[in-house]
Amino acid sequence: MTAETDDSTCATEAGESGAAAAYASVGEAAAVAQENAAALALAFDGGVAVTGAPAGTAPAAIAFGPDASALALGSTPGLSIAIAAPGSLVSIGPDGAECVGMGFAGDLGTGQSCLQMH
Repeated sequence: MTAETDDSTCATEAGESGAAAAYASVGEAAAVAQENAAALALAFDGGVAVTGAPAGTAPAAIAFGPDASALALGSTPGLSIAIAAPGSLVSIGPDGAECVGMGFAGDLGTGQSCLQMH
């Protein structure tokens, strides 16, 4: 399902037993969840948040402010999260965690993470 307003775009897709939720307030959010997975994407004030959840994973992406980009791709069973501040690019997925600008990314299944405070 995709919803658009003058200043926001949200898109979700879920497998038979999956759950996907996206919310954008003046931003873009997209969440995709396969069976037995959950995905959450939240974007605010010009941010972009994208999640992809293969079976058994639960990624969340949150982007706050202009040019904030958060990408969370589930790679192992359990929770992973990416949180990006304005002007930052933060991601977590099969290739690890990356923080360019202020933000946090972490995967509880692999223990991979990054934290950038400035």
